[in-house]
Amino acid sequence: MREQKKSLLWPASHLQWLFTFLMVVGLQAGTSSPGAAAEDEPLVLDGFTEYWEWSRNEPPTYPRKAVRNQTSGYVKVRFTITSKGKARDIEIVESVPEGIFDRSTVTAVKRMRFRPTASNSDRQPVRVPFTLKFDFPGNGR
Repeated sequence: MREQKKSLLWPASHLQWLFTFLMVVGLQAGTSSPGAAAEDEPLVLDGFTEYWEWSRNEPPTYPRKAVRNQTSGYVKVRFTITSKGKARDIEIVESVPEGIFDRSTVTAVKRMRFRPTASNSDRQPVRVPFTLKFDFPGNGR
């Protein structure tokens, strides 16, 4: 039996969709196209709203030490939204002031739940950045 070779060319309609997708989503440099990611390998994105939307987003607990000291700050994290809509592989990228809000942030991100958007019927996992701000009332932030 003769083996057929698959064409590496995409139809123009697929290329137009891919171009539009890349412009809207803004994939970071060095990431692959949506079709090239392995099933469990997340796409690396600048945001998640094209693929996922919140189904549960509870506010974080304000740490007692931060309340006592009337401290405000933020934590930048990066995490993966799995095909089941849960956050995993949470990585703290930046924390100001360092260490004060980290535990509350990780706990809040673990509680987040996401549902796929209409354009993500395949439930593609994604790796996204996210910033959680902690503003103490009256600190002028």
